[in-house]
Amino acid sequence: MGVFISFEGIDGCGKTTQIKLLRKTLEDRGIKACITKEPGGTEAGKIIRKMLLDSRLFLDSYTQLFLFVADRVQNLNEVIRPALEAGKWVLCDRFVESTLAYQGYGLGIDLGYIDYIHREVIGNTWPNVTFVLDCPVEVAKYRLERRRGESMAQNGISCDRYETKTLEFQEKLRKGYLELVERDPERIIRVDGSKTETEVHALVLRFLEEKKLWPLGI
Repeated sequence: MGVFISFEGIDGCGKTTQIKLLRKTLEDRGIKACITKEPGGTEAGKIIRKMLLDSRLFLDSYTQLFLFVADRVQNLNEVIRPALEAGKWVLCDRFVESTLAYQGYGLGIDLGYIDYIHREVIGNTWPNVTFVLDCPVEVAKYRLERRRGESMAQNGISCDRYETKTLEFQEKLRKGYLELVERDPERIIRVDGSKTETEVHALVLRFLEEKKLWPLGI
């Protein structure tokens, strides 16, 4: 079996960058890596993602929850499990903790209910490690605004449903993520996402070494 790593955090925390860096480090050493994301890691997921992120479309909190779960089940069956069975490392941009943070802590759906649904649909396919890239909301906001400006300049893409939320909402998410770290400290690891890209990457690699997930001699 392969190794399953998920990356979490508020929008603008640097998840995508760290996934790319880890993939390069792995592949430079001959280790096969599969990158996926939620929502949108499959063809069906791309359709779900478009609905979920369209800020013009009203979606009830529970509708959002079930769409995220549907996307996750599709991603598990179509991408994640086959890659793990092939012995690859799977690097996933968001997984269950995002749903707990956004739909639970953010939108107020009962955490126990969200946990129950995932126990039913995920079974034993959980990440070996989940990295929560934690940074102040103001830092994440600055990064998002810079990214948004670049996207608009390149292809006219504006912010999505969750990027338009208030700073107060983002603070709820950050607090939620930190509580999730406390709830499962063996699997969910806080990393200081306000550091430089290189520093954060080094912290990720150091933890993988400590957990002996990193191959000896790499």
